[in-house]
Amino acid sequence: QCCCLFVCLVVGWATHKLLQFLRALPEPVLVYDTYYELLEARADVTALKELVDSQPAEHYALLQVLCDYLENLAAEGPGASAVDLAMVFAPLLLRAPAAHWADPDRDQHASPADDDSAEDVDLLKGVLVVTTLIEHYVDVF
Repeated sequence: QCCCLFVCLVVGWATHKLLQFLRALPEPVLVYDTYYELLEARADVTALKELVDSQPAEHYALLQVLCDYLENLAAEGPGASAVDLAMVFAPLLLRAPAAHWADPDRDQHASPADDDSAEDVDLLKGVLVVTTLIEHYVDVF
């Protein structure tokens, strides 16, 4: 019991530190230049593999390690599914470029609720991207 609790605490602490690190990155692991293409590809494993392969070497290496870690966590059982993990990690691995929010062509008359809806849709698409990367780790990497 004590050993299991210790392992859970260490894994929780390590995950917390990992999340802090990802939040502090100046650019997300999946670079801004591929944001829209990744959202379009979502569950298309072949398209996602091409986009992942196009990431800068350092980003690719970090993404590979992260997805391997997340795939192993999801496979360990009832703790967290790939979707659960993607909901936590997607906003940190994949973020809209700042220009997305400052785009003068965006509808200036849209209500804040419209912005929230669009942001929610993008978030859900991002969760699907990361879920696919976790569930198809072997095929993507």
